[in-house]
Amino acid sequence: MAGIGFELRRLIRKNTIFGELEGYLYATVISSGPWVLSVLCLAGLGVYYSQNQQDPEHLLFRSMLVFCYAFSLIITGPIQMVTTRYLADCYYVEDEKITVPAFVASAGLTLVIQTLVGLWCVQFFEASLVFKLMSIMLYLAISCIWIGMVFLSAAKGYRSIVTAFFFGSLVSLGASILLGDKLGIEGLMAGYLLGQIIIVMLLVLRLLVEFEPRGKVAWPLFGAFKTYWNLAFTGLFLNAGVWIDKMIFWWSHEGEVINGAVMSYRLYETCTFIAYLTVVPSMGFFLIKIETDFYESFREFFQAISEKRAYAPIHQIKSEMSQALSEGMRGVLIIQGTVTGLMLYLAPWVIEAMHFTPMAIGLIRVSMIGSMVMSMFLLVVIMIMYLDLRWHTLFLSLLFLGLNALGTWITLQMGFAYYGYGFTYASLISLICGAAVLEWGMKNMEFLIFAKQKAF
Repeated sequence: MAGIGFELRRLIRKNTIFGELEGYLYATVISSGPWVLSVLCLAGLGVYYSQNQQDPEHLLFRSMLVFCYAFSLIITGPIQMVTTRYLADCYYVEDEKITVPAFVASAGLTLVIQTLVGLWCVQFFEASLVFKLMSIMLYLAISCIWIGMVFLSAAKGYRSIVTAFFFGSLVSLGASILLGDKLGIEGLMAGYLLGQIIIVMLLVLRLLVEFEPRGKVAWPLFGAFKTYWNLAFTGLFLNAGVWIDKMIFWWSHEGEVINGAVMSYRLYETCTFIAYLTVVPSMGFFLIKIETDFYESFREFFQAISEKRAYAPIHQIKSEMSQALSEGMRGVLIIQGTVTGLMLYLAPWVIEAMHFTPMAIGLIRVSMIGSMVMSMFLLVVIMIMYLDLRWHTLFLSLLFLGLNALGTWITLQMGFAYYGYGFTYASLISLICGAAVLEWGMKNMEFLIFAKQKAF
């Protein structure tokens, strides 16, 4: 995301209030766009169909959307990670013409894998053939959005990217309502699918406009999976760790059978989804303030070692980089702490607006704290990836996945009052371990980077 972050930073440096608000708004949508707008779209549909919340068709539609976002993110995680590293390597040697061919390769691989997954999954629920086919198409569209964001993070046309998300989401909302009233569940799915296809088309168009294509397919990308296989597993485990607690609740005694193997525990899902929305501001701040500033210092530090400069200037660059990281993390903590604190206070009103039992106030508050800690953990993992500590990030992602699964299972046995604590403590322990790895990596940067250079 550092590429687009530079453009947003120029917008903020206009030194106007409107410029700063505009910059952070764009950063928020770009860093969390697919997730935020999908939740808002679901909320809009929920308000419109508030009288039919328990209707089997509406429950199936809602659950299918959640399943599509969950499993598309988990399974595209390995492709995202390896593709990101491959692009970073190409951009480092100033080979930006590889962008479109690499997108063709990664999108093609994604479509093949996800089509097979989708065809296998739809056999586990009962619905019309039309609904099943549209569910697979939606699954593929969302998967392409996840992959597309890897490439568009290097783009400069941030306004067109944000416009694509807003316009497509509005189409999804409006078309779902219009077609859903006339055609039922097939209409709901068709309307939502239409908006997501528009997003994919607009993002691909932006990619073709911004980057000059060279060749058709970047075949070396497939070889990168052999080199960076540990990154692939990191992407799989990290995304699975974000969703594993929801999945355990789905298939527990608390889960409600929606249709076949499609399960849901709406109370826990909704509380965690709302909690996730509270961390969006810190993600936008991270994109502009941390990743761009840190990237500039890191690239200069790396070049200084490659050019065999004297130790004094190298140490000075390292100090500047450490300071930028510390100030950025402190800013994230202040912003996120303020937002989370405010939402903890507003939790009773949020629960009342959602028409949930007052007992859920504790659950949503724990989820908000857990989401704040998890967001800090994910940001720390990103910073560790800059140091190319692939085995360490693999360990951290597996640790988070295992702790979240174990903690969630334990709290399920303990009862409702403890729901959400497994996720929160898993995030906290993972954050502590991640912070220790990052601190060690920053102290030993000279050795870590120098040792990986080819012999002089």
